[in-house]
Amino acid sequence: MDGYLGRLQMVADNNNVSSRIRYMVKDIIELRQRHWRGRNADTKPPMTAQGFDRVPRGNLISVLGRRHRRVNNQGGSPLV
Repeated sequence: MDGYLGRLQMVADNNNVSSRIRYMVKDIIELRQRHWRGRNADTKPPMTAQGFDRVPRGNLISVLGRRHRRVNNQGGSPLV
């Protein structure tokens, strides 16, 4: 595996290769250095997922109902 990564490093350092390919190869090398974990592996879930955690369970249905009515009044999709 190290032999392949050595060759990939040569490609990443070669200015005759297109920049798109070089940066793709650099991303692969960085992933290997981080033990195949992405850059955002340690971040928290998106805000939409956290928003429901803050709503008490009894109020969750009323919050979803208000959101559903608001979207329907604006002519949007009810699945938002």
